[in-house]
Amino acid sequence: MLFRSRTADTLEKRRVQLRVLDPNLGITDPSRFTLSVVGGNSKLNLASLRGKVLIFDFWATWCVPCRAQHPLYEEVRQRFRDRSDLMFLAVNTDEDRELVKPFMQEQHWTGDTYYDIGLVRLLTVTSIPTTVIMDKAGRIVSRMNGFAGDTFVEQLTARIQAALAATENSGN
Repeated sequence: MLFRSRTADTLEKRRVQLRVLDPNLGITDPSRFTLSVVGGNSKLNLASLRGKVLIFDFWATWCVPCRAQHPLYEEVRQRFRDRSDLMFLAVNTDEDRELVKPFMQEQHWTGDTYYDIGLVRLLTVTSIPTTVIMDKAGRIVSRMNGFAGDTFVEQLTARIQAALAATENSGN
């Protein structure tokens, strides 16, 4: 009995240590993920945003289309700046995190950006840039893979409006 207790204690201690390294270990619901803020020690628990439409912009410093898309993404963000039921989340996918903050400063990109900690894998993001929209209930309702410069602003705007309308019509 003592051996089993020690084993269970050892396993639990190891799970706690792994959770410190990867706060999303074993989580299969994207709305329960935690993201780290670039250039800071703070974290964002996506569960705290329940009841909001979330727009995830997955990008990387090496991605040339991401650079072209960024001002268009910001344009859409400005269109919805007065909506409190909506949140834009820029998620960086670089493996080398040391590149991100200097890149953002060099490009004059402002606002919070978050490091991916497994969300790319869970959402099966296979190309960069990718934009994912999650409704107020935490369901994925839209995905835009790649970059279409001529139509991006209008497509993303329409998809956000549809996500907001769907949740308003369902009473959420």
